[in-house]
Amino acid sequence: VTVSSFVPGEGGHTLTGIAGNYSATASRTMRLTFEFVDAGGATIATVPVEIPPIPAQGTHQFEARVAGTAARGWRYRLN
Repeated sequence: VTVSSFVPGEGGHTLTGIAGNYSATASRTMRLTFEFVDAGGATIATVPVEIPPIPAQGTHQFEARVAGTAARGWRYRLN
């Protein structure tokens, strides 16, 4: 998982990224949870992102959006 951008926009922030499968076989569905955090590191929003099966040596672009202006960073976990 590579996050390409995290930018403010109209009424919120948008995070974009790419999930890659660098193996010789297709991947399974992945579920990521992105936590957007404020300046103090407290979680202010949680956004689930489902990545469909990715073919061998393939990629999939994803996006997560959060409303408001308080987001200063993010972290994610694989569920």
